[in-house]
Amino acid sequence: MHWGWYAGALTLAAADWLAVGLNRPRWRIFTKPAPMLVLITGFSLASAWQGWSSWFGSGLVLSLAGDIFLMLPPSFFPAGLTAFLLAHIFYIVGFNPSFLLPDWQFVLPVLGLILLDSLGYRRLRQAILKRPRGHWIRFPMLVYVVVISLMLFSSLLTWLRPDWSYESAGMVSVGALLFYISDTVLAYNRFCTPVRFGRVIVIASYHLGQAAITAGVLHRLAQL
Repeated sequence: MHWGWYAGALTLAAADWLAVGLNRPRWRIFTKPAPMLVLITGFSLASAWQGWSSWFGSGLVLSLAGDIFLMLPPSFFPAGLTAFLLAHIFYIVGFNPSFLLPDWQFVLPVLGLILLDSLGYRRLRQAILKRPRGHWIRFPMLVYVVVISLMLFSSLLTWLRPDWSYESAGMVSVGALLFYISDTVLAYNRFCTPVRFGRVIVIASYHLGQAAITAGVLHRLAQL
């Protein structure tokens, strides 16, 4: 994908960050879906809808659907959550076309990540249960936390795969981490204590994460 597509997507993303910071919901009717539309278009023109990389294209489309659902009234929040959950699952499949056991030097920090994740979910669960009908949200949120953790873990596994260059692995790992941060801050903003500049952090890390994952996938595809 030509660098101009990334520049266009990030320019539109910056406009969306500004719309969030200035609290301009009408602007976001255009600025929120626009960056993902540009990434999907560039991905498609790069002839990336083939084999393993098509999982990532599908994930981008599902993410766009999630963006649109989250622009709608709160009753559409479960639909948005489901769309992003499926996007993460598609990314996991794309990162793991074949099973590879990591060595213990890699497993130990991942176990630390899972421990921190479980502690964070405990606080999130307590906050959710205090909300009306919170018991209905608790299990779906647990599933989502597990899936985004697996997505991040799967991206880190690319460092151990001989068919992934360090450049490609680095880009998708950074992208997955940013996506993880975005979802984590979004959950805390919505159910726990609001994070300062949380809405801007959520959308900025989300856009940068999606761009980095796309860049890493296309970089790898070009090397095959």
